[in-house]
Parts: sequence; C-alpha cells; structure tokens
Amino acid sequence: MLIVLKGSDVGEFGDAPFRELGTDLAAGLPIEIFVDARAVPAASIDVTGSWAQWMMANRDRIQRFNIVCRSRFIEVTAKFVRQFTEFGPRMRIYTDAEGFDAALQAAVSGG
Repeated sequence: MLIVLKGSDVGEFGDAPFRELGTDLAAGLPIEIFVDARAVPAASIDVTGSWAQWMMANRDRIQRFNIVCRSRFIEVTAKFVRQFTEFGPRMRIYTDAEGFDAALQAAVSGG
C-alpha cells in the first residue's frame, strides 16, 4: 500500500484514510504500508495521534510501516509514533529518498 501525502496535514480528510486502509486490512492478510511524506512540512498533533491510535489498533495486520520524510519535524514526529506504538523495527523511517524507493521497489517486485 502506497500513500502519498502533500502539504501540511491538519486533519482535513478526517478518518477517510483509515476507512480506505480498512478495506485492505479487511482481507486479514498482513500488509506493508509505504507513506511518502516528502512534501509534508508538518502535521498536527491530532493527526499524529490519530495515526498512532490507528496503528496500534491494527498492529497485528501491519507487517511493516515505512515512511520517508524531508522535514525534520515529520522525522521527529514519526520517531515519536514509532516509540508510542511500540512498532520498533517494523516502522522504518527514511530521510533518504533512495532507500525508501528501493524498499518500495523490492516490496512491489516481491523481493
């Protein structure tokens, strides 16, 4: 699953992203999520909290959660979410686009 985010996230989509992801999780198979947040300078505390809660509620169905960010703020926020959700190494935070793109390509090609 690839999610591409752009702009400051202040929650304008409400729970729509989680409902959409829920359709993929409904199959019961673990999924790997890739979030491209390169074009996101900031996210609200409410949005961050919603993602963390959703991740915790779906912990058993998320095989791995990958995020790439350019903004230092988003990187720090992602590290907080990783610690709060106790995802540990299952949550990979990339600051280099090449590493993220390579991991996404490997997942798509089944490698």
